[in-house]
Amino acid sequence: MDIMINRIEQLEKDTGQIKIDLACLTARSETFATKTDLAELRTEMHQSLVGIHKEMGGMHKEIGSMHREIANQTRWIIATAVAIAATCMTIVKVFF
Repeated sequence: MDIMINRIEQLEKDTGQIKIDLACLTARSETFATKTDLAELRTEMHQSLVGIHKEMGGMHKEIGSMHREIANQTRWIIATAVAIAATCMTIVKVFF
């Protein structure tokens, strides 16, 4: 009979510990992500990436436009420098 009482006491102790563990797990499980939460996060991230891609496309067009403008200005500067040099040579040739 003593053995049975000892076993029952041990079971009561174990049951108390199980209740404590269950309470901790229940509290932690409230913050777990569900499949729905993950799907919402995935959708949100996809929308953000689409927005980033649109912005990058706009920036790419803007940079291309700036590159064309700089190339055009460079051509004008070189042409102007050549014209000035030719004019100076002509003036020097005429007067000297």
